[in-house]
Amino acid sequence: MIFISCSFDPFSMPYGEFIHSLFQQYGVDAYIAKHPASGSLPEVLKSYVQKSEAMVALVTQQESPWQQTEITWAYDFSRPVYGIVQEGIDVRGILPYITVYKTFSPSYPDTLKEAIEEIVVSISELKKRKQQQQRNLVTAGLVILGLWAITKGE
Repeated sequence: MIFISCSFDPFSMPYGEFIHSLFQQYGVDAYIAKHPASGSLPEVLKSYVQKSEAMVALVTQQESPWQQTEITWAYDFSRPVYGIVQEGIDVRGILPYITVYKTFSPSYPDTLKEAIEEIVVSISELKKRKQQQQRNLVTAGLVILGLWAITKGE
């Protein structure tokens, strides 16, 4: 699951929803940050960040007071952060130090689509690497177990 971080304001939210719909088109499970029906906002958002495989941080002219906190949580949980920044916006906080980000122009929606396509490819490659690491760990465990069994049989 991908956590989409964006401001709740009327300018940013349609872009966040568009990103969410693009992920759905590509068959990628995504959650867009929103006010929870129950529970405290920080706890709910933190749990979604923790459950996620990665984060997409949409940075627009409307700064979100939560966004830096969400990005920090993702960093603390070792989740990759993919930044998508509105053209002309000065990126502050931790984002420029932990990721390379793409820019998009509100005048050209295709720039947003292209950024998401690159992120989908990157996430797919990340999943493949993790699966290979898991297979390697299982193989190593079986080899160690086999060697242990051989030494116990002597």
